[in-house]
Amino acid sequence: MALAPLTFEDHLERVGAETCRAVAYLAASRSWRFVPSLDERCREAAVLMGVDYMRQGIHLAGLVSLCAVLEHSPKRPDLVNLPALLRRLEDAEIRRQLAQRREVAPTVIFKQCEKIRCRYRRRVEPFIEDAKAVRNNAAAHHGRNTDWPEATYGRVFRLAARTVVLVDMIHMLANDERLNTQNVVRDVRWQSAAAWSKGLEGGWQDSGITFVDPDPDV
Repeated sequence: MALAPLTFEDHLERVGAETCRAVAYLAASRSWRFVPSLDERCREAAVLMGVDYMRQGIHLAGLVSLCAVLEHSPKRPDLVNLPALLRRLEDAEIRRQLAQRREVAPTVIFKQCEKIRCRYRRRVEPFIEDAKAVRNNAAAHHGRNTDWPEATYGRVFRLAARTVVLVDMIHMLANDERLNTQNVVRDVRWQSAAAWSKGLEGGWQDSGITFVDPDPDV
């Protein structure tokens, strides 16, 4: 049974949610920077290796999620992501519907759409392939360069921030209100930092956790 066509509103909601998820992952992965003396405390609690893998994994989850939001594939018009959403904004009928809903002249919507398109082409699109290369090299190990994610924090997070701004502009265009992504990211950052810090009060030996090897012969 064929799925019902996705409305523009549902498409926008999905892209907004996935963008928020990607940036929240990235914020959580960077939150360790706000924990005082993290490495020293990890060593004292004998959890440094576990913490390293956790923060690496969360960062890679954010990177993969961000690339999925930005994936441009002409062969897959069914993808629910930002480039596909921007293509829908080129539809005159969708622009007309947005103008009616906002009770503004169609020229207002047209100018805002052009501003969004120009911002995407200038601030986001040129950096998508670079983010995908980081994903392939650091996450999937498809290339020789397997730099740890710390080396990619800056440029990946800058692209994520620009994507948040762009999606927020589209939501403002459609609904005349902003998304809550920035507040969510701020809360995730500080809650994650607090969780890191709280979890380091004792090592795993003192945590009450016991590990049972399911196959001790391997």
